[in-house]
Amino acid sequence: MVGAHPHRPIAAPAALTSARPCPDTAPAATGCWTWDLRTRRVRFDTRAARLLGLPASQPLPLREVLAALHRSDRRLLEAALRSADKAGVEVDVRRAGPGAPRWVRVYAAPTDDGLVLGCAQDVTGLRRIIDELRAREARLVRLSLHDELTGLPTRAFLLEHLARTLAEGPEGAGAVTVVVLELLRFGEVCEHLGHEAGDEVLHAAGRRLASLAERGDVVARLGVAEFAVVLTGVPAVAAVARAGRMARALGRPFAVDGGEAVCGVAAGVAFAAGPGATPRTLVRDALTALARSRAGGGGRVEVLDDEVRERLARRASAAAELDRALRRDELVLWAQPEVDLASGSPVGCELLVRWRHPGRGVLAPAEFVPLAEELGLGARMGAWVLDRGCQAAGYLQSVRPGLVVRLNLSAAQLADDRLVAQVDAALRREGLAAGVLCLEVTETAVAAADLDRATRQLCALKELGVQLAIDDFGTGFSSMTLLRRLPVDVVKIDRSFVAGVADDPEDRAIVRASIELAAALGKEVTAEGIETADHLAGLLELGCGRGQGYWFARPQPLEVFEDWLRHRR
Repeated sequence: MVGAHPHRPIAAPAALTSARPCPDTAPAATGCWTWDLRTRRVRFDTRAARLLGLPASQPLPLREVLAALHRSDRRLLEAALRSADKAGVEVDVRRAGPGAPRWVRVYAAPTDDGLVLGCAQDVTGLRRIIDELRAREARLVRLSLHDELTGLPTRAFLLEHLARTLAEGPEGAGAVTVVVLELLRFGEVCEHLGHEAGDEVLHAAGRRLASLAERGDVVARLGVAEFAVVLTGVPAVAAVARAGRMARALGRPFAVDGGEAVCGVAAGVAFAAGPGATPRTLVRDALTALARSRAGGGGRVEVLDDEVRERLARRASAAAELDRALRRDELVLWAQPEVDLASGSPVGCELLVRWRHPGRGVLAPAEFVPLAEELGLGARMGAWVLDRGCQAAGYLQSVRPGLVVRLNLSAAQLADDRLVAQVDAALRREGLAAGVLCLEVTETAVAAADLDRATRQLCALKELGVQLAIDDFGTGFSSMTLLRRLPVDVVKIDRSFVAGVADDPEDRAIVRASIELAAALGKEVTAEGIETADHLAGLLELGCGRGQGYWFARPQPLEVFEDWLRHRR
C-alpha cells in the first residue's frame, strides 16, 4: 500500500505471529516492535527505533511515537494501530523532520495474549520510484488529453467532452455542434519553410481559435493540421456564422520567420442528429462536411445537416449497389445505330451501357456513370464495357460484316496506363480486326486526364489500327486545339447544335463550320441527336454524311438491335 491513505487490513505476516524479536537475518532496513494493549506502550528494537527516530531503551507511550511522524500521517497511523487488535494492517507513514521525506512502511497484527506485533521497513527508495512512475503516468495522461505543441485538448479529450455533453442532453436545434477546420496548404508551408515554421503556424492557429472561443466552447487539435471546436447550446444559424468567422481567422496570413504563410482553410459543420448521436458519429459527420469543403477547394463552410446526411446515405447505398452490379454482371450493353444519311443504311453502332437494377429497372448512363467515375469505378466499368463491347462487335460482324462498333472511353481509362494493352488483348481475344472498333472520347474526358497523357494514349491506340472519334465536338473550350492535336478519325457534332440546324442560324453556322473543318482535315463527320425530318434535311443540305438519333432508332438491347439490323439493307 502506498501513499498517505487509509490503512487496509492484511493477513498477519508470518514474522508477526511470534513475540520473539526480529531474527538476526532480517534485512538491515527492517525493525520490529511490540504494542502492549494493556499498558498502551510500544517497545521498539534498535532497527525499528532507528527507522522512526525513537529511543529503543524503554517502552514509549503512543503519543510520543506519533509525535515522531509527519503531522499529516499521525492520525493515519493511530487509526491503523487501534484497529490492529482485530486484524492485521499495513500503512505507509513519513518521519517528521526537514529535507526529503523518509517513508516507513508499518505492518501490525494482533496476538492472542493482548499484544500487537509489528515490523517497520524503510520504503523511501520504493516510494521515490512509485512517485516517479506516477509523475510519468500523469504526464502521459496530460499528453494524451492535451497537445504538447499547441496546448489544446486532443481528440481523446474532445470525445470525452462530447460524451459528457451529449449525455446531459441539451435541448434545442443545434444544441451540440462540432466545427472542424483544416489548414489546406500546411504541407506546402512545411516543405518550403521547414517544420519549425509549420509548428509556428499550428501554434498561432490554435491561439486564433482559442481567442474566438466563448464560454462553454472546447477548442481541440484533431489532426496534423485539423482543429475542432465544440459549441454547446448555440442555434444552428449562429453556429454556422461562428464557423465562418473561425475559417476567416485561420485564412489570414501567419507571420513566419520574418515573412508570411497563407494556408487556405476548409471547414465542416455537423449538428447532433437527435438522441442517437454519439461523439464519434458527430466528429465523423463534421469530417465528412470538411471533405466536401476541401473537394470544392476550401474557402467555404460546408454543413452536414439531415438533408445532406440523407443524400450522402443514398449515395453510399448507390455506391454499394454499383459495386455489386459490377460483381454480379447487372450491366448490359444497348446499341444505337449510326446510318449513312443519304441512303439510310446502317454503317455502325454505338454501344451504350445500361444497368439492370433489380429494384428500379433499366437505368440510363446518366443515372450511374457520373457516380461511378466520382467513386473511382470509372476505369473498372470502362474495362468491362471494352471487354463486352469487343465480344458484341465480334458477333455483330457475322450479321453485318464491316459494321463499325463505337465504345466510349472515360477520363479514368485515358489516365490508366493499362488501356492500350487492354484494348489489344480484347481485340486478340475476339479475333477482331482493329478497324471495326472506334473508341470515342469527349473533350471533358481529355481535359480531366491531362492533354499530353491523353494524346500519348490515343496515339498508341491509333498504332493498333483502332479508329478514334471526338465526341460532343464544339461543347468545350479548346475544340480546335484538340482537333489539331489528337489523332482522331471522326468528329461527332453535339446534339445541342443539331437541335437548331433547321431553324437557328447560329447553330446552323456552327454545324456547317464543323463539317467544313473536318473535311479540310480529312476527318469523317457524324451528327448526334437527329430526331426529326427537318434535322435530317438540314444536315444533308450541309453535306453531313453520317448520323444517329431517335429519327432512325433509339438505343435498344443487342438482341433487338440484331433484328433491326437484319431488316436493313
